[in-house]
Amino acid sequence: MLAAAGMALAGGGVAHAVTIGSDLTASPSFGVGTDDTAVQTVAPTGAPNPVTSPIDGVIVQIRSRYGTTDTDPGTLAFRILSGTNPFTARPATVDGGELRFPLLRSLPAGSDDFIDYRPIDANGRPIGIPIAAGERVAIAQTEPGSARIVAAATGGRLGYVAGQHLSGSLTYTELSGYEMSVQAVVEPDADGDHRGDLTQDQCPTLANDPTTGLCPPQLVTREVTREVEVQKCHVPLLRGLSRGLASRLLTASGCRLGAVTRRVVRRGPSGRVLTQSARSGTVVAFGTKVDVAISKRAVARHRRH
Repeated sequence: MLAAAGMALAGGGVAHAVTIGSDLTASPSFGVGTDDTAVQTVAPTGAPNPVTSPIDGVIVQIRSRYGTTDTDPGTLAFRILSGTNPFTARPATVDGGELRFPLLRSLPAGSDDFIDYRPIDANGRPIGIPIAAGERVAIAQTEPGSARIVAAATGGRLGYVAGQHLSGSLTYTELSGYEMSVQAVVEPDADGDHRGDLTQDQCPTLANDPTTGLCPPQLVTREVTREVEVQKCHVPLLRGLSRGLASRLLTASGCRLGAVTRRVVRRGPSGRVLTQSARSGTVVAFGTKVDVAISKRAVARHRRH
């Protein structure tokens, strides 16, 4: 889980990542139902996370908790809901196209697991799903689908509507006393590149300074999200990053910074990652150490006359 973090932006302000939705501490109790869309309308009493995003930004991770699946668990998709009940929905994707995720069949019966959905672009690099202040995340499940994605929580209120609410305004029927086991991490996106201004903002080349958060906008396809199980690390692209930024990004992805070696270079900036021991885009065990080689400029030698 990405923790709330802060950094100084070019304008001198401080931005923070925020977690919205469930704290995922309660065990799932029942499924939303086949072919339904559900959303948290009121947070449980004393809930640590807000239901709606308090900032304009991009979603860099969605985490869902569910208990059991059958041999054909169906699929789920996420929605961004705006306004208050009745809500207006749109697909939780970068380009607004529908995107579905297969629920895992590998979970044993009665398990209580987390699944992480991390948006990536066509090149496998992190990218964010736009969300505005006041909007919230909903989940849409298709039949047959038996995944348990709702948790009991005193004081909360859940809304649901039959069907896959894709667009337009619909009124959700509300149930008291429940919390939806879905949360999202939202980062600010001051430069508007859909990559977030904290852990996700990666530039692909040394020509772009990764410390500024000013990566060029990239065209993306609808296939922008990859499913990875919790307790796994989705190795990020580190090339061109400083040691500190590479370390923070690895930690946020579930890995750790391993051995750091220095490699003399004649061109390019010093102190940037040249190579990494695990290829970006691969999924490795949680906590895996990734070794890196950092550039070091050759010391110029002056001839004596």
